[in-house]
Amino acid sequence: MMLHVAGLVVLLSAALGAVAGAQPEYRNIDGGRPVRIEDAEASARHSLDFQIAPLRLDRITGGIYRWQLEPRVSYAAFPRTELELRAPFAYREPNTEPRGGLVGVGVGVFHNFLVETERMPALAAEGELLFSGGGSLTRGDTYTLRGIATRTFGQYRVHANAAYGTYRVPIPSPDAPPQIPDAPCSINSGSAGSSRGRLAAACLAASQLAMASSEVDPGGSRLLFGAAVDRTLPLRSLLVVADVFAEDYRGLDRPMNWTVEAGLRRQVALRTVLEASVGTRFTGPSPAWFVSLGVATSRAARMLIPETRP
Repeated sequence: MMLHVAGLVVLLSAALGAVAGAQPEYRNIDGGRPVRIEDAEASARHSLDFQIAPLRLDRITGGIYRWQLEPRVSYAAFPRTELELRAPFAYREPNTEPRGGLVGVGVGVFHNFLVETERMPALAAEGELLFSGGGSLTRGDTYTLRGIATRTFGQYRVHANAAYGTYRVPIPSPDAPPQIPDAPCSINSGSAGSSRGRLAAACLAASQLAMASSEVDPGGSRLLFGAAVDRTLPLRSLLVVADVFAEDYRGLDRPMNWTVEAGLRRQVALRTVLEASVGTRFTGPSPAWFVSLGVATSRAARMLIPETRP
């Protein structure tokens, strides 16, 4: 498995093009840019970042394909503080209802509490509210809180993340096969006699939460913990990163999800960064392979936000 990931990283490195002038923007790792584990560094004050058309393709167990598109914008409004807005879209396999559309709108804030010193790592916290949209398989808003630490060891940086949040699962309909959510099960129910159908039915049957009666979709809490290591190549304006993380959806009788990823960020212009990643979810009820590509651009902007003075 790791050999496959390493080979794909080499291919992605070749695809990301020629050497560009050294700029610091490519070093900033956000969640999903290009891997899930992120660093504790904040963008420069008044930096306005646009994540343009980040596209992800998942190949899930059973030959199911899903596309995700997640444009986002962030603004470093205050010292070591960023505000973020993202809008994930999904396009799913046939016989899924809804098949696609706007999954939701996420509003988040990131704050760096401590800059790295000789004795202490950089420390940061992040929070997000995700309001469900018409393209979501579930209804009801969710939130996530994350703690982040970053420590430099020579040419390498090591990052640790721990997060707590909520999730929703669909309420089974009495007249139709239950639909499996994007998370945690990530597969369509399929026909009742198929292997996918049996797996989907077992996944929902194991959750008493999913059988509850409520005006909104029932759910529970989820935990995430993981680590990443990156290395920057300043003369090539290139960052290489790999991570591994686990997700536990509490209240569901199912194994923990473990995922490993590898990604690249290359600065190709003064304010433009190309991103790519590959990964695999190798445990859990729905193992999957995925690949993502994206472009990020940064601008200096001063919004109408009052300046803080000492």
